[in-house]
Amino acid sequence: MIGTKAPQSVARIAMVANAEIRYFLIDLARLLKDRHGSRIHLYCNTDQDVRFYRDRDPDGVFASIERARRIVDPVEEPTAEADADLAKARYYEQLLGLTYNTLAVGNRHFGRGYALAGFYHPRSRYSEQSTYGQMVRSYNAVFAYWERVFADRDVTLVLGGSSECGHIAAAKGIPFRQMKGSRTRNLHYWATDVYGHNPAIERAFQACAASQEQDAGAVLDQPYDLANTLREEFVRGNNVFGLLGRLGHHALRRTYWRLRGYEKAKGYYALDELRFMVRHWTDTRRMLAPRTERFAEIRGKPYVFYALGTEPETALGVSSPEFFFQHAAIAALSRDLPAGYLLAVKETMHGVGRRPANFYDQIGELKNVVWLDMIESGLEVARHATAVAVITSTVGFEAAILGTPVISFGRHNLYNFLPHVHAVTDLGKQGSSVRAALDPAFDRTKAKRDGSRFLHAVVETSFDMGDYDYVDFQRYDPATVERAGRALLGSLSRGLDPVTTARAAGGTPASERETAQ
Repeated sequence: MIGTKAPQSVARIAMVANAEIRYFLIDLARLLKDRHGSRIHLYCNTDQDVRFYRDRDPDGVFASIERARRIVDPVEEPTAEADADLAKARYYEQLLGLTYNTLAVGNRHFGRGYALAGFYHPRSRYSEQSTYGQMVRSYNAVFAYWERVFADRDVTLVLGGSSECGHIAAAKGIPFRQMKGSRTRNLHYWATDVYGHNPAIERAFQACAASQEQDAGAVLDQPYDLANTLREEFVRGNNVFGLLGRLGHHALRRTYWRLRGYEKAKGYYALDELRFMVRHWTDTRRMLAPRTERFAEIRGKPYVFYALGTEPETALGVSSPEFFFQHAAIAALSRDLPAGYLLAVKETMHGVGRRPANFYDQIGELKNVVWLDMIESGLEVARHATAVAVITSTVGFEAAILGTPVISFGRHNLYNFLPHVHAVTDLGKQGSSVRAALDPAFDRTKAKRDGSRFLHAVVETSFDMGDYDYVDFQRYDPATVERAGRALLGSLSRGLDPVTTARAAGGTPASERETAQ
């Protein structure tokens, strides 16, 4: 596909199903099998998923299709064997270098208590009916399952999967790739671990800087495609008729699932989901102007921008298990801001309805904090901010490109290597990061060049999903599958420089492109 022999790592693949790219994955598997003779085993989340893929695989693209062991699958309460369970847990914790409790931070069921700013996320049977001992047994079972799968089938590559799957692959030295949005246009890349890392970005950035280009020619003038799609849908449905429609549609869908015997009908409590929809609607009213401030009211003033993230959510709990304390971050930022600076906080459309009681009131009590209308464009607020503070938010990515100083609480952000990004590893010493970000001598011209080079590097190491909108899962250009396959091979090929990777993925290197919009 790229003019060289395919890497050995695509010989035997464990592919984990993903509902949002279900048809795309079938075509990608077909391409890998036809072009490179890959033997691909597909692992699904439910029995319904197994039937879906078997019905659409008459040619035998997949060597096998099975339901994978899940973290929420029932286990017995430990009794006499509790010591054996704990011994096994300690074995896996040592193997992975992570405690089970750290892993639970990113789990919506076992880690519900860690969603400190997401208390009203709907309750599930798994969260309410499981004990600590059952949680330990569940992790033991899942890690043992993937350990056995990887060994029995001599797996050379893992494509997609849960954080548990990705962590055990890393511990066993098996390459792991997961398709992630690049957060610009409709570009995507193959992450190399569960944290979303893409080491090729920094290499491409350094290659661009080494060429002594004054400007990489890349600009960011609008949010990425998926953000636009979701925002438009949110605005359209933001009325009482939209609420009634969602409530009715969800009730009918849950009834259908139950009649068909689908497993997902047994997950979250139906009444909790309906209550969440109502809270989402009422809290949205609260987070809109005139009850919050419009951006025009603070534009031109010195301010630091913090965009709230959804809890619980993979983007926070899985990507930043070391630091996931949003309320603490806001309070600490408020504490360390010099006189005359505001902290502008904006809610996210996916976070409303989940916040604890008095969450908005408590933050509003901070005298230097202003709540912004949640419909405001985060990109524009970041563009004019003195600095931006994030844990894992897309706003941090956008600010890094714009050349705005970033205070980064997340240790795995793709842009942490940039000179104008200040990583916080000690909340008690955060003040030094704030002072550095607000330094009057900050060279914004250089930061903008670095940000442009960073975007250049992102585009260089990404592939284009075209008009794929995550709404109509069957609508995509076959060329998209080709680009994804080439990018995958490029990410697996050692010694492949970023420019070659971009060309292999069907793209054009940024050095040969005037702008990336």
